Amino acid sequence: MSTFEKQWGTLHFSKSGYPAFVRLVRKEYNNYIAELRDNALKAHAKLTKLKPRERKRAFDSMVSRSTLHLNPPRESHNCLVYSNGFESSAADLDKLRDEMFRGKNDALTKPRMGSFPTLTNKQTEFSIDCDDGTFTLEQCSDGSGTLHWLVEWDNHAVRDAQNTGTYSAVAAALSNHKWRRNEGGEWYYENEHDREAAEENGTESTSVSSRFGPLGEQMHHDRFNLSRGKRRRA
Repeated sequence: MSTFEKQWGTLHFSKSGYPAFVRLVRKEYNNYIAELRDNALKAHAKLTKLKPRERKRAFDSMVSRSTLHLNPPRESHNCLVYSNGFESSAADLDKLRDEMFRGKNDALTKPRMGSFPTLTNKQTEFSIDCDDGTFTLEQCSDGSGTLHWLVEWDNHAVRDAQNTGTYSAVAAALSNHKWRRNEGGEWYYENEHDREAAEENGTESTSVSSRFGPLGEQMHHDRFNLSRGKRRRA
């Protein structure tokens, strides 16, 4: 069933909280890259055992999403499904395909680990691709910072973004972060079905999909008090 959808939001971090959160993101993202590198080498080892003309088709079968959600997933998805059950992002799969077949006439080659760089300790601002979604970390002049999350409107865009290993890396960092006062925020969600219902009923189609930290709770309470005040005046 078609579900066009989007998700977005901004989370705020304090001067002390932002560097701590960035360290968590770097750690989780680099763990994802380490497993991607390992899976790439395993895939290369399997492909070398095949005849040259069979290798590209076999690789495409390894990364095909058409059978990904079988339970359990097919063993051949060793370079797509990670130990936590998430997938490589489409961008990383494209990069992996280019690495695997960069030889003359698209000959199989061993993937270079440098093609999948990790985040360094010097990087405090960066973006992470999650298929249709993107995380962007930005540091303010006073040392505080923000995490922007945006999934563009598309069919099953939020679902697909949240199934990526890159999304799981940031989600793990958010789960492990020790929220400080005035940190956090909300993410918002909308889909085509809610939008149609809202147009018919004259209601709001956007909902809060996730809430983080003390700031997220404060936003929730403020919204509740505002709504209660409007009902009393009515």
